[in-house]
Amino acid sequence: MCSVRFTLSPQYRKDVERQLKTARQWGRWLPIQYLLSILAVMDGQSFAAVAVAFRVHEKTVAAWVRMCCCDGITRAPRQKPTNRPPN
Repeated sequence: MCSVRFTLSPQYRKDVERQLKTARQWGRWLPIQYLLSILAVMDGQSFAAVAVAFRVHEKTVAAWVRMCCCDGITRAPRQKPTNRPPN
């Protein structure tokens, strides 16, 4: 699998860290994984290493990085609905 290294401005990194703090406060695991993986790739980790750390596929990490580059951090992945009716 291909490895990517990219850098973002210090302000953008602060935005990612702020979003991460908010996601942690709300206890939302998927956005936390997404934001931590973006920070790890920014710090030079490979897709494979990040995928192992978060127990996801390398293609998922690559999709998250692509999503961050194309759409920004505001469009974090969301949980898919289970199609179960609410209680």
